[in-house]
Amino acid sequence: MRYHGQDLYGDDVDPVEVRRRIGMVFQKPNPFPKSIFDNVAFGPRVNGVRQGLEDIVHDALVRAALWDEVHDSLDKSAFALSGGQQQRLCIARCLAVEPDVLLMDEPCSALDPLATTHIETLMRELAADYTIVIVTHNMQQAARVSDATAFMTVELDEAGNRVGCLVEVDRTDVIFKRPVDPRTEGYVNGTFG
Repeated sequence: MRYHGQDLYGDDVDPVEVRRRIGMVFQKPNPFPKSIFDNVAFGPRVNGVRQGLEDIVHDALVRAALWDEVHDSLDKSAFALSGGQQQRLCIARCLAVEPDVLLMDEPCSALDPLATTHIETLMRELAADYTIVIVTHNMQQAARVSDATAFMTVELDEAGNRVGCLVEVDRTDVIFKRPVDPRTEGYVNGTFG
């Protein structure tokens, strides 16, 4: 992986291995047009696993708090699930390959409050075993589910181009109660954004 011309990982890093170690959960649930079982088994199969798929699928669905709802319908289409269930299925699909990091891009933005509660509870439970990075514009959600918070914004550079800017990173309680940067305070207090 390269950033501004610098090799971040060295020559011996396999990009396939990097992708395997990072699970991605998108804003809108994106189950594959397959059965519930095949959605969760997809990653292990791609990685060459042929034995023990039933156990892997079971364990991933349990960890994603979905097993009790789908255990008797694993052969049904993933599209038959509700939006919240589809999002938990996508989380289970990530967990099945045992990543080190889960990246979640607005994982609750398309969900109702009950499904959001399920996903937030799940994130707190999974945080014991995984590094979870969540992108959210929902300030209350960030305060509820995160241990550390980074505030990022877009600014104009000298040439007038929009560039991303990391403004402040700290423990979540500090960001929300005693931010150092006035831009963070303004965003947290709702005076802009």
